[in-house]
Amino acid sequence: MEDGKSQITSHLKYLPLNGIWSSANKKASDHGALNLGPGRPSYPVPKFIVDANHQTLDDGYNQVSNPRGHIPLRKELASKHSRSFGK
Repeated sequence: MEDGKSQITSHLKYLPLNGIWSSANKKASDHGALNLGPGRPSYPVPKFIVDANHQTLDDGYNQVSNPRGHIPLRKELASKHSRSFGK
């Protein structure tokens, strides 16, 4: 049995040189899936969204979120699911 690192490494040879998004987009297209990845709208961003973004930056929130998720949200979801499933 291969270790986890070997399994991951063996799958990397299937990724396109131009990145993971190309691979994801191709997969979505091949299966008729709706791609919910990053995109560019064909309309201007509404002013209230621009204003909210400015306020957020002014308030000091200028980092990408934790890759493992927003910790308070994760804790709340875990608590709710634990109650829902009796665990």
